[in-house]
Amino acid sequence: MASWILTVILASPLAYMVLLTATNGLGANPVERLLILAGQGTLSLLIFLLALPGTAKLSGWAWPKAWMRHRRAIGLSIFAYASLHMLLWLADQLGEIDKLVDNLARPFTASGLASWVILFLLAVTSNRFSIKKLGRRWKSLHRWVFFCIPLLFIHITLKDEGIWWSAALWLGPISLWVLLAPKFKKNKPPSEAR
Repeated sequence: MASWILTVILASPLAYMVLLTATNGLGANPVERLLILAGQGTLSLLIFLLALPGTAKLSGWAWPKAWMRHRRAIGLSIFAYASLHMLLWLADQLGEIDKLVDNLARPFTASGLASWVILFLLAVTSNRFSIKKLGRRWKSLHRWVFFCIPLLFIHITLKDEGIWWSAALWLGPISLWVLLAPKFKKNKPPSEAR
């Protein structure tokens, strides 16, 4: 499957935000709406990235394997949307700058910030120099991405004032897929099955 399709997938959240901004479709609080959209873009692409290895292993399809070669681009896109989400949150806080420090200590904000720190560490080490310098530790470091799942579960649940099922709908299926996919046998492509 052509890499341009992957480019479209990665650009879609930003394109949607630009479209809504250009057409005055952001509603009464445009910063808050963009904040939510950037967060949803981050989460959607993170789920997409985490689903690729299991899909590639079990399906025998060519496109997940091809897209796995672009994991760096996907990961950097996730970090870009997460950074946009954080910057919009900071912009939203400008009216209550005196409460900023208190807000950073709240579990809702702290869980989101912790996820961003993990994504930042993964983004700055997504290069050949870091792979060579860190050696085996590089793979261990990049497994930290899985810590984002419980952190984002907390973040979404607290955003929705304790309504956990919204977070479960977002993160439940991918959590099961990440846990269970390695336990299944690999599907052989049709050409190998003969």
